[in-house]
Amino acid sequence: HTGQDKAILAKRKERIEAAKAANPDRWGNREVRNCTPVGPITLNPEKQPTKQVEKRAA
Repeated sequence: HTGQDKAILAKRKERIEAAKAANPDRWGNREVRNCTPVGPITLNPEKQPTKQVEKRAA
């Protein structure tokens, strides 16, 4: 990741809005896609410890 997400998403939003303006019948009442950056994420977050249930023989 090189930090280009904001510029890419801004350009994507412009193109989507232009497409909607050019052909509004195709879009109907739908809004354009959410193109806001989400910020940093963790691909493999550490797992939270889970409670282990004890199994007892009957």
